[in-house]
Amino acid sequence: MKKNVIFIGLTFLFSITNIFSQVIGDFPYFESFLNSEKPQGIETPTPTNGKENSIQFLDSGVQLTPNAKDKFGAFYLNNHEFPSSAGIFISFEYMIYDGDGGDGFSVFFFDANEQNPGIGAPGAGIGYAYNRSVNNATHSRYRSQGLKSAFLGIAFDSYGNFKKMRYQGESRVNGIPFNFATTGSSETLDERGVSLDGNNEVTLRGPMNPSPILDRNSNPIPGLGIGYGGYPVLVTQRTTANVGFRLKTVSNYAWEKHNQLKAKNFFTIRGGKSFERPSDEGYRKAFIEMFPRQEGGFYVSVMIENELSRDTVIYDYEFRTNFNYLENALTNSQGDNYTGDDPILNSTVRNITMTVPFAMKIGFAAATGVDTQYATGKTDKHVIKNLSVKLPRSAEAYDDYAEDKYQGVDTVLFLPLANDIGYKGSIARVQDPCPECIDSSTFRFIQPDGTVSPNPFECIIPKEGKWTFDSDKGIAKFEPLPSFHGNARINYDVKGGKIDPDPYAQEAYRSGQATIGVNIVPVKSIISNKMITGKIYNEDNKQ
Repeated sequence: MKKNVIFIGLTFLFSITNIFSQVIGDFPYFESFLNSEKPQGIETPTPTNGKENSIQFLDSGVQLTPNAKDKFGAFYLNNHEFPSSAGIFISFEYMIYDGDGGDGFSVFFFDANEQNPGIGAPGAGIGYAYNRSVNNATHSRYRSQGLKSAFLGIAFDSYGNFKKMRYQGESRVNGIPFNFATTGSSETLDERGVSLDGNNEVTLRGPMNPSPILDRNSNPIPGLGIGYGGYPVLVTQRTTANVGFRLKTVSNYAWEKHNQLKAKNFFTIRGGKSFERPSDEGYRKAFIEMFPRQEGGFYVSVMIENELSRDTVIYDYEFRTNFNYLENALTNSQGDNYTGDDPILNSTVRNITMTVPFAMKIGFAAATGVDTQYATGKTDKHVIKNLSVKLPRSAEAYDDYAEDKYQGVDTVLFLPLANDIGYKGSIARVQDPCPECIDSSTFRFIQPDGTVSPNPFECIIPKEGKWTFDSDKGIAKFEPLPSFHGNARINYDVKGGKIDPDPYAQEAYRSGQATIGVNIVPVKSIISNKMITGKIYNEDNKQ
């Protein structure tokens, strides 16, 4: 698979090696979610509006929603804290399939000091943003606060509602207008006349407003207390067309065109199928990098890999600690006691000044649609697996699959480190990958239960066979039992630091886990699966 472009392309060079070398925290973290059991330290919150959490832990991954209407599932890593000073690099595989495209899932970040973050609104809030409504007997049951102590939510939104401003009886949320008749604005189109009102969007929403929303006389507006304001749309990008928008930093603080998709071929957020390996149809893997800004905040980038390519969707968005935004789902001083159909025409400009927390926690949520007077609810299964959380510029290990073999084969050989990379020199925004920096002596097999093999170079899987690794030659070998057929899989990790030990030889800079695998088939027809490589490069061959 050819990998084109990645997040990092600034000429800006900001070395923060001293900061990085001091950060340990819970890096690296890996959880496959493939053993049908709830991992230790996983919290599954219940929405405030009484909706059940539909999460299930299956052998195919953690399923956030089934293929049914009006479902919501969420979890967060409650016993793992990740210091923010050195940034963070997250990757995970996801499956969205079996339905007709709704709604999507989110990845969210909140202050690790928050003891009771709760969860954001189901539906279009996808567990991050709030949902207000008219304060009456008909609609109040839809009200839900946003995630507490939240500072960033990233939606992989197959339906497209996470970014939208809504002003309806059961839903009032700030965002990019789509019902332009009630906002006094004209619709924004791209150069081909394509409307913003589209699906398949990656969207970033910012922090909660830490204060209640006040009117011009500094009086609280009914219904707009803490948790019911803020969470503004910062940037959004469609994946089926190069149509993107971001929050303006001047003038009226609305949104401006910001097309940034770097892809040779457009693709959908949802793969539409379940999968086992990168070459399978419907394969999807997401990458999120938050790299510290010298001025405070982060450069945030998002990439999605499918079975054909790896493409940058959000590119170096400057997530600042102080910004203005539009609270554009407001009425007059009656707030949510007002039952009228139209919001005020002149949206109120609000300011958020935030402090990036010392440490953050991470969670996921997903939702399916519900039938309303405005739309027919869409559904899908949403599954997350093989979650890796590590420091930027940690060693990078990538999956390796051999071609399928006949049952009875003696050995299958792999070169697992051939497509892995490390780094050297000062940690910076632009940095050359260093394949020769991988230290083969740090290779470790990971047993099926997630623990490191007692002999890191050898692992026996009952009823399957024996795995060994030759650190001098860099060769991994699988010796299947004569009776075995099926999918043979084992995970491993590795470190860099062979050239520059500091900080790359530290455990905090160990790679995430990668998979070595082969299918042993009992029939004479063999499906060809080329070895998958996964370098993360930009156009200048730099990360």
